[in-house]
Amino acid sequence: MSVSDLIEGFKPRTPWHDMRKILRLSGVDAGNGYLKTAEKHSKSSPDKITKKRVVKSLSDAYKQHLLYGQKAVQIYKLKTGKVGELATQIAGVKPKKSSFSKSYPLPLSEEKLKSITKEETVLMDVLQDGTQVVFSGKRSVNEKTSLTKAELTDDALDALGDVVDIQVYCKRGMQFFDVVALYPSRDEIELRIDIGYGMRRQDRVNAFRELRKAFHQLIDSEFNHPPVLGTAVDFRCVIDSFYRDEKNQSGARVCELGFVTTENSVKRESMRQKDLDLREELYHSAGREKLKEEVGDIKPFLLAMTWDVPITKEVSTTPELMLPGNSRHQMKSTERLTEVIISHCCGQKDYSFVQQRIRNYLSNEQ
Repeated sequence: MSVSDLIEGFKPRTPWHDMRKILRLSGVDAGNGYLKTAEKHSKSSPDKITKKRVVKSLSDAYKQHLLYGQKAVQIYKLKTGKVGELATQIAGVKPKKSSFSKSYPLPLSEEKLKSITKEETVLMDVLQDGTQVVFSGKRSVNEKTSLTKAELTDDALDALGDVVDIQVYCKRGMQFFDVVALYPSRDEIELRIDIGYGMRRQDRVNAFRELRKAFHQLIDSEFNHPPVLGTAVDFRCVIDSFYRDEKNQSGARVCELGFVTTENSVKRESMRQKDLDLREELYHSAGREKLKEEVGDIKPFLLAMTWDVPITKEVSTTPELMLPGNSRHQMKSTERLTEVIISHCCGQKDYSFVQQRIRNYLSNEQ
């Protein structure tokens, strides 16, 4: 495994501004973008000791990112003691060989992935005494792409007329790394699906279903254990608390907000710069105060926040939490929000920071 191999492994699922911080934390020199960085290290000739140190450091960072970077998350509560029992049993499971295990923890090459026609979720690794279970496989996602007029037929051009921007969704096969995390001390199981290459809501729904199925098949085939993942935690109850209370406690910034007014209009606002807080933006704050005076406060249904999390004295990351609700979550009491999206984490430290913020508000609501 080389530095260039690891950089290529990061590339499909890690934004470059996150990658620069990972390289810096790993003590690896960065170039101008993925291509220049890979070229830089492929041409360099460090001594064996330096090369070994750099590869190990970046390899450790890569494995951390597989577990914690760019994930959509669900949480399941289990009976007292059940999660600990499962972790103890799972710790002894040995993954079977598969098409994906040959290159693990790196993904397959694009050519090899294309040759795999069957979409499945297979066990890849069991880590940390059975509390981190990694699955991988091939998944088709709907990817939005732009077309130029040169790519269209004459009939299509006639039908589109003066349309300038042409965007379509197409199916694309991607390799994923999903995680089932077991927390015995909290009697919780957390599902983390890999969304590093971008996923629409329905694709995430399908991915969570497949991961639940794979985990249940694992515990059934290994221990003859019945399914344990019932109803996921509903995050809808914490959106309002995050919006109103979070800043004073941790320096959080709201970068996107969807809300319903008391006059029943639906609004969605976002900041171009995610280091600014939408709640302090004059248009939003003045409008909200006027609404409170006249008819009542807004009711948030979607929210995205960022924080600055120090990893070392020199490097801080900017993880983002998205609570991806829609207006139905305010209109209908039966609508549930069973996922959050945690992105731009470099590893366990910043992921755990966001995770703890969520748990604080969930515990207050229970």
